Amino acid sequence: MNEAGGPAQAASLAQEILHALYDLAARPEGLASFLSLWETWAAPQRLLPPGARSWPEAHFALAAELLDRCSVGGADQCVLDLYPAVAAFLSDGGPQIAKVNPAAMDTLALYDGAGISRLPLDAADLNKLRQMTRLVAEGRIEGPITLRLRHQGSGGLLICRVSKSPGTAVPPLALIVTSELNWTEGLTRSLRAAFGLSPAEVDITRAISRGQSLTEIAEQRGRSAETVRTQLRTILTKTETHGQSDLVRVALTLLQGACLPEDRLAQPERTAALPRLSTSLRLSAGRRMDYLEFGDPKGVAVLYLHSDWGLTRWPARAEAAAAARGLRILVPLRAGYGASSPLPEGTDAIEGVSADLAALLDTLGLTEVIVLSMGGDLRFALHLAHRRPDLVAAVLGAAPLLPLHDAHEAASLSGWPGWLRSNARFTPGLMPLVTRALLSRASRHNLPQAALCAQGPDRIVATDPEMRAAMQAGLAQSLLHNELCGAAALARGLCGTESDWGSLLSQSLVPLTLLQGSEDPFAPQGALTHPLRTGREVRVQQIPQAGHLLMFTHWQDLFSALDALRHKITHP
Repeated sequence: MNEAGGPAQAASLAQEILHALYDLAARPEGLASFLSLWETWAAPQRLLPPGARSWPEAHFALAAELLDRCSVGGADQCVLDLYPAVAAFLSDGGPQIAKVNPAAMDTLALYDGAGISRLPLDAADLNKLRQMTRLVAEGRIEGPITLRLRHQGSGGLLICRVSKSPGTAVPPLALIVTSELNWTEGLTRSLRAAFGLSPAEVDITRAISRGQSLTEIAEQRGRSAETVRTQLRTILTKTETHGQSDLVRVALTLLQGACLPEDRLAQPERTAALPRLSTSLRLSAGRRMDYLEFGDPKGVAVLYLHSDWGLTRWPARAEAAAAARGLRILVPLRAGYGASSPLPEGTDAIEGVSADLAALLDTLGLTEVIVLSMGGDLRFALHLAHRRPDLVAAVLGAAPLLPLHDAHEAASLSGWPGWLRSNARFTPGLMPLVTRALLSRASRHNLPQAALCAQGPDRIVATDPEMRAAMQAGLAQSLLHNELCGAAALARGLCGTESDWGSLLSQSLVPLTLLQGSEDPFAPQGALTHPLRTGREVRVQQIPQAGHLLMFTHWQDLFSALDALRHKITHP
């Protein structure tokens, strides 16, 4: 091993990362484990010059697409239905197979309840498969496990991928996906589109997936073994894989998604409707924007921007206090959140969202509103104030997030906040997969809350009934209203927060107050201590023993700041 830790170790970790990407697509509830492994590899990469960094970009999109395709069937769908063109079955490692799919019936002559000894394997390989199946099914080994077994019939390889089957079957079952496949035109299109493989390279990949040796492939194609070996090296380079096993794994994984019928790609059924709390506004080009309203309908208008996380609701006492203080709270659901229409393709997010906000205020006939923004939504508040100074009287930024400057600043953050912000800044292509896993049906009841309430004072939000209810209601209204749209909106939002919008701080001349928690896990230390802008002075107030979720834990301080701004507006 050399001083840098050893190229062999780095290559091994890179190979493990590639495997983990596709495992995450199959098991999104394992997101926390994936991100921990990812950071081991990615953190040193971020410290390299931009040209020296190497990210598996093509695999980001493929894994995200696979997760989408494999999760739309719903919780009651049999997992075997996701493998229409590859032999797969469920087993607990005992002498009998629990359930098989049609492809396993056709290619391996299996049936529900058949003896596992019907598999075309010798005794040693059969015992190995049963042992790994039992260990994975019982959770004693963290799957998936890939086994390369010898097919007694063809003499080639029978590759089996063993993973824990979802569900609560008794005894617990493992899912075994084999390399006995029906290569489809959909898979060919996926490989060519994703990696730019030529027809010959696809054919070689297909033959390798069926367990053929390079010598056998060369004979069949009428080429020399060295020519095929050269073509294989090109395939491995294009697919960013590190050997034939990796290549087969990618092909098998893509087959899972490529063979799903098109009608399975329809939008999933939406979650049960909440009590109607919003009003719809029709925007230009037929677009829709929903917004909530509470507080005093005749009070001072406060436009509340809900952050990338869509935290649209406040604790019940805070919403009641808004009415008592004479505040009319308007909560627009940003484009792509809840039932609000996304922005037209190619629209700049800051420009588009600001235009939607202005349209809402113009429709309601409001001027001189106070804009209260959470987190990175400060960018929308500042841009609206700059473009429409006739509408915005002041801006209050709660737990503001300014874009990360460099990898060292990102490295100062830990846990969920560090993972999310660092990857949004340096590997935005990974974010659709991460947010899709975060909001998946397998994860939605714990991971979003864990990401927000992971550290310090924010932990109380996960345990306090009133705060937790407000957070869950907001997530259900915005991000979880439609799983796919919410994940896409969150990915765009997190990446948008890390875009270069810092110049907006110097453009707005309205009164600006920033409230920062002293223990905000999403903000690097000293993020607001440097000069923020030229022009009028900005007021920065630090709230002791507060984290990122100020709207839940310290709403009284936010109301005090709103009162101060209201007084400054009415008594300049």
